[in-house]
Amino acid sequence: MTTRRYLIPVWLVAFVLLVAVRVEAQGIVNVSGTVTGPEGQPLSGIPTHLSWTGGSQDLVTDGAGHYAAQVTQGADLTMEVDPPVEMRLVRWLHWQMVSADLVQDVRLQRGNLLSGRVVLPNQAVFASGRQALNKEWTERAVRHAPH
Repeated sequence: MTTRRYLIPVWLVAFVLLVAVRVEAQGIVNVSGTVTGPEGQPLSGIPTHLSWTGGSQDLVTDGAGHYAAQVTQGADLTMEVDPPVEMRLVRWLHWQMVSADLVQDVRLQRGNLLSGRVVLPNQAVFASGRQALNKEWTERAVRHAPH
């Protein structure tokens, strides 16, 4: 009976140490970069969303087009740079596992503005909006549009 009483605290200490080692091993890494336009000019005020295993952060590029955040090392990171539609620049998406500090510069492309709405068979509007698309997606949309 005395042995059991001492085993519980020993198991508890071992568990806490294992959890602490795992948290320590994950660590934090820096993710940063610069968002530029088609001619390479830095773009300020561009919404940039980072989401990773265990967290997310909404950012806006500064006056030099720079963004920066800290994320969990070893996490799956999804990056989304979403310029306002009026700029007619194509939204940029990227995914990768982050094992060390990452500098991810983004050069946005010019896009064509596609406006429209999706109507269900019962004529109810499912969605409407505008999106800047690159040349390939614009050609696909035109090819599949009703004439």
